[in-house]
Amino acid sequence: MSGLLRIRPLVESDLPLVGHFPPPEWNFSFQDLLRRHLGRSYFIPLVGECGGEVAAVGHGLSHGDTGWLGNIIVSEGHRRKGFGLALTSALMERLRHAGCRRQVLIATSMGEPLYARLGFRVTGRYTFFKAWRMDGPGAVPGVRPLCAGDEAELLRLDRQATGEDRAALLSGFLLGGFAHRLHPKGDLGGFYLPGLGAGLVVARDREAGEALLRFKHMDQEAGSVIPEDNREARDFLLGLGCLETGTAPRMELGTELAWRPGMVWSRGAGWCG
Repeated sequence: MSGLLRIRPLVESDLPLVGHFPPPEWNFSFQDLLRRHLGRSYFIPLVGECGGEVAAVGHGLSHGDTGWLGNIIVSEGHRRKGFGLALTSALMERLRHAGCRRQVLIATSMGEPLYARLGFRVTGRYTFFKAWRMDGPGAVPGVRPLCAGDEAELLRLDRQATGEDRAALLSGFLLGGFAHRLHPKGDLGGFYLPGLGAGLVVARDREAGEALLRFKHMDQEAGSVIPEDNREARDFLLGLGCLETGTAPRMELGTELAWRPGMVWSRGAGWCG
């Protein structure tokens, strides 16, 4: 029955039609996310139409030879028709056409069997922590607002951590971000981008990671999601009183990505890592 689905690029007039697709517990504005990235070179959003209405939505991100899939959702009235599989396959093909020789996603329990059918394999897991805004003095040693001179070093640090060239994506979130640099002429220890999902934190060492993660949880109430392999981040969050609430698999297709999960102290979002 998936042949009944007509797949096409998402356009701005679709935004009000798909804004309600994510379940409430995802706790974000899907319209705002799509609007922010629509028209960017790295962003590949698709919808599937059935009977004159939008029945499915999803998007991909292309970072050179690495692509991400995310927010693949079928509306409740159109599930169990093969539409999720059809839309995912279409996104995978567009990412391959964009030059992505590997593809990555973070799966829900509902989506994991579908992605396994398409050849994705589990290569790790993420752990979810519930948190709240912490009380504090308002400043953390070494943490200060990002400045223009930080950008090149920030992007190098992100490539080292993720194995991806995410310059096009991250450039839109630098304003309002923070750096950890203990000495004016010292190396950048890490960075925090509060505008990217629940707040991306990348750090080269434990000192920077703990400082930025503490600052993040003084700055906002959003929880943190960390790679399961980052034991230092897990211990630190538990020490702050955060509650571990679950896990989700990281799945990859193609050449496995060489990344350093110990440098990711808080992923940005499930659709980009």
